[in-house]
Amino acid sequence: MLTKDLVQATVRSGKLFPKFIKAGDAKAIADAESICELFGSSSGRIVGEVEEDIKALGAGPRSRAFAKIMMDESKVAEPGAEVLDLRWKMFQFSEAIRRECVPALDDLHSRMAGAMRESVDRLQQKIFADLPSARILEGSPDIGTKELIERYNLSHVTTFLCLANDVSISVSNLSVPQKRELMRRLKFNRLMSDVEVNRECNELHLELSGPLKIFGKIQGYSLRIANFFPFIASLPEWKLKSSLTWRGKKVSLELDHSCGVIARSVRGQGGYIPKEFQDVLVASADMDGIKMIPGDNFIHLGRQSYCFPDFTVQFKNRELGIELFHPWHKGQAKQRIEAATACKTDRLLIGVDRSLLKDPDLRLLCEKSAWFAKYGFEFSQFPTPNILRKAILRHD
Repeated sequence: MLTKDLVQATVRSGKLFPKFIKAGDAKAIADAESICELFGSSSGRIVGEVEEDIKALGAGPRSRAFAKIMMDESKVAEPGAEVLDLRWKMFQFSEAIRRECVPALDDLHSRMAGAMRESVDRLQQKIFADLPSARILEGSPDIGTKELIERYNLSHVTTFLCLANDVSISVSNLSVPQKRELMRRLKFNRLMSDVEVNRECNELHLELSGPLKIFGKIQGYSLRIANFFPFIASLPEWKLKSSLTWRGKKVSLELDHSCGVIARSVRGQGGYIPKEFQDVLVASADMDGIKMIPGDNFIHLGRQSYCFPDFTVQFKNRELGIELFHPWHKGQAKQRIEAATACKTDRLLIGVDRSLLKDPDLRLLCEKSAWFAKYGFEFSQFPTPNILRKAILRHD
């Protein structure tokens, strides 16, 4: 993301229009090339020196934004404990000198440098080596001119989303792996979402505002939405609508996949199935009359609650979803069980890791829920095929 001074946008009739770089913009390409070349030859240099070179280019906001993106992706050396040890030695030595006399500053520097067997310049560099500007660039990112411009455009959107008051996103024509990845990323970013499914046009509509509308602006939640957006930008068809306050004005932001904002680096991750899931699918082949496949569709449980099952089970002309909740899903487990209990769905089985049931509120919820008594089950770490089989056959 960028700082506000690096973001370029105009406001017309209450709408915010980011100044994206268009394909073929010769000046932008030249500026991006200059920054890429600068960082490409800066490995081993001090950060402060690189920053001075950027200033020497007479860089405007766009080039400084390019530089920030590159700096954020660069590998910067972490100072070791020797910096603190050196400072302590210098404090001790300077105190010893002070007790003898009060030398001129240049003389003090020379005597201290001699005691440490370093030049004055080198000693000054070492003693401040843990300051951000004094650290060493160990390596620059492998980002070319085209990708840098793409990241510049993407960073504008993520920066504005950090200021959002509400956000809605629509995505169309997703494959099953892309749907799985979409739901995984919603969970990973701990986002509340009311999902509407339009099966006729294969479109999903997500309302991501959650706490932004309920409790007012929450910076951390906005940041989660911003971190989630690059995956959306990697999809072939998407639309985004948001309202925010920009430079004292309430404005709306409306974008879609045709605006030129893309994120190539997060593509192609939706087909991954963890090994423990694969093992269950293989083992299910021996379950007579039961077929298990990766979850391939949504189960709706009412407003602000949806489910994209980990597995879909087919047996005796019935179809059930199975959703598993692990230790990092405590908050979501409560919401899902409450929603499933309220709507009394018979299409979903919920498995809860026993470590989650150490939470007294969640345990009480499970004990009081007649729905969970029928459709819920417990497991440790990951359910075995036998545990899943028993949970399924309870509904024979």
